[in-house]
Amino acid sequence: MILALFHRFAGAGLFDSHPTMELQQQLVDYSHEPLVAEPGFAQRLAWRVALACCQVERLLGCAQDVEGGVCADGTIVILQARPQV
Repeated sequence: MILALFHRFAGAGLFDSHPTMELQQQLVDYSHEPLVAEPGFAQRLAWRVALACCQVERLLGCAQDVEGGVCADGTIVILQARPQV
């Protein structure tokens, strides 16, 4: 039953991905996005991300390899963290 739920999703290995449906090309215009259009936005975002990562390292007690994302509303989401080696 679980396999049936995922039959249309790609299976991905470390260096490959296999689409399960036909790919479509689409022109995307990011010129009005704050990251591109607003001076200083990228630097402010970078500081917020850095502070979030510092909090993760402080909570876990050592340097971390942190993965996450930023939602459209600006919320920073930490997806996973593991000790930096």
